[in-house]
Amino acid sequence: MLNALRVAAAALLFSLAGSAQQPVENKTSAASTNPCAAASNDAERTACWQDLARKAKAYLASDPCSKATTDMERTNCWLGIAKKANAGLAAFYQKVQKAIKAHLAQQSPDFQGYDERALEKLRDAQLAWSHYRDSQCDAAEQRNEGGTIAPSIHAVCESDLAEQRMEELHQTYAMYLVNP
Repeated sequence: MLNALRVAAAALLFSLAGSAQQPVENKTSAASTNPCAAASNDAERTACWQDLARKAKAYLASDPCSKATTDMERTNCWLGIAKKANAGLAAFYQKVQKAIKAHLAQQSPDFQGYDERALEKLRDAQLAWSHYRDSQCDAAEQRNEGGTIAPSIHAVCESDLAEQRMEELHQTYAMYLVNP
């Protein structure tokens, strides 16, 4: 079933990519062939296609829990993946903090305020992100609340958001990570 969804998603993406290259003459039929036809400018079109690519990636990605034969095994598999992703994020967060502190220690007192604020903003942002993650994953799970799939949905959400957060931290604090 999952492979069939992946194949269908891939076929949809290829057909959409082909139709996106063709000029749109009829706006009413454009929406049925080009899901981004309603975008009014290049930025909106780009965002639309990036969102479609992100969704297709989720369908096309290999399922790390495909060997699970029961709901309990699947849930435990995804909980393990989420735990590993969260541990990786926590370790990376600590690495970023350590790098900022090392940079702070090398600065003259006149310039330490910048790094102190960076460290404070990092902590504030991580706390806010943790609240966001919890709320977002609760919302993602809610539709299946009480069902056997709900914990897996929550775990997948946590794993995905942890990976995204690590990328955000890397982009935001790269200057500190170059020479930690």
